[in-house]
Amino acid sequence: MSEKLSWNAKGDWQAQGGWGTLDSAGRGFYLKHWQDRLDALRAAHHVPGATLAVLVGGEIHELASGVLHRGTGVEATTDSVFLSGSIAKVYTARHRDLLQQPRVRRAGPHRRGADRPDLGPGPQGPDPDPARPRPHHDAA
Repeated sequence: MSEKLSWNAKGDWQAQGGWGTLDSAGRGFYLKHWQDRLDALRAAHHVPGATLAVLVGGEIHELASGVLHRGTGVEATTDSVFLSGSIAKVYTARHRDLLQQPRVRRAGPHRRGADRPDLGPGPQGPDPDPARPRPHHDAA
């Protein structure tokens, strides 16, 4: 049974419940389907635990699967915290590459210059002290 059922003036409806969401246009999110899919993908790729959050029609649906650590057997929950590890390096490198392409224009609140003096002057060219130690990551 639906926990929430609503209609608008046009007669369109939306139902929400512990099973997911559905509307009169046929759009929906079925928790069981996506829980089964998350479980299957996690098992197929030998991942101990995973979480998934999906935003549908302004509603956040959260799912969890597996365990946090195979040794302890502690169950993964939607509140579990996973460390991203080395996977974040791939996204950081790709983001950097995209920003260096001439067709990508940096706009909005991140752009430095006269129109945003609160952000400071931005890069000043070559480092005046080339002997200064810099942070780095080893590609190991």
